[in-house]
Amino acid sequence: MSARRKRHFEQELFEFAQEDGERRKGVDELLASVEEYARPQRFLKLLSGIAHFRDYSPNNALMIALQRPDARYVLTPRKWKALGRFVKRGACPIVALRPFAPVMYLYDVADTKVMSGCKDGFDAALAEVSERDPDADVPQDVLRTLLDNLTLWGIAYDTFPVGPSLSVELRVAGEEDDDILIPVDGDMVPCRPAYVLHTREGAPDTVVFTALVQALARIFCHHLRCGYEQGWENSRRVSAEVEQFEVQAVAGLVCRRLQVSSPVHSFWSDGTFGQRDIPPISLDTICDAVTEIERMLEPCTVRQGYFFRHTPSFSMQF
Repeated sequence: MSARRKRHFEQELFEFAQEDGERRKGVDELLASVEEYARPQRFLKLLSGIAHFRDYSPNNALMIALQRPDARYVLTPRKWKALGRFVKRGACPIVALRPFAPVMYLYDVADTKVMSGCKDGFDAALAEVSERDPDADVPQDVLRTLLDNLTLWGIAYDTFPVGPSLSVELRVAGEEDDDILIPVDGDMVPCRPAYVLHTREGAPDTVVFTALVQALARIFCHHLRCGYEQGWENSRRVSAEVEQFEVQAVAGLVCRRLQVSSPVHSFWSDGTFGQRDIPPISLDTICDAVTEIERMLEPCTVRQGYFFRHTPSFSMQF
């Protein structure tokens, strides 16, 4: 790759980081300006809305929950038509972001009616999205996929023996750590990891999954300073209270959107959450972290991984 193209690539990364920071600042300033969302129960309802609309990205689920807190099931007019329903005249749309397009308009089921002569497909659609037990154990294939994707996110992973240690250990990688092997076009390319992550050997899958998600939340909420290279230098200085709150919120959202049981569910209970004031957290950062972790729950190519997307010295080789 030429030096000119390399400078252009690095400049694009820098400009994207600036634009992303402005967007995050705008969303958080909007929430901070609405006093209602500083109340624990109102904020909990907002998080529950993000968890409920799991068929949409966390950021779109946030937009839905902000615009229509009472919404149950939202679709585009075309998808409502496929279910035998039409949108009522004068109904107010919910504005959400559409991939590769400006926006899309969604409508809640309360804004629709059954089309004359058509069978109502709403009950079947609702049953399909509600069929999973919300307290189920994490599927083994989901946990396996997450573990397999760790290297694509620049994370070295191993287990440590059962003992009095914590369920998870996360640290920034050092020169003494072994390289990770990243699969690229049939070859295994050695690379220095950005982070090292260990979980307790022999722990139940649900405990391992929750521990992994909490550790990843610290990474994607930028609580750890990692001077890997330009694409990674975006740590935030926050208090221990903010860090704990954001990590618990991310872990709770990931588990609830996946509909699996988790030790962090106590964070959502009225008795626990209702006694806590809301620290100055970044809800947009929380949603972005959930989005990144949810990417890791699906099979990915190396070019979809965080390491490729944020490490110019690696991605410019291929």
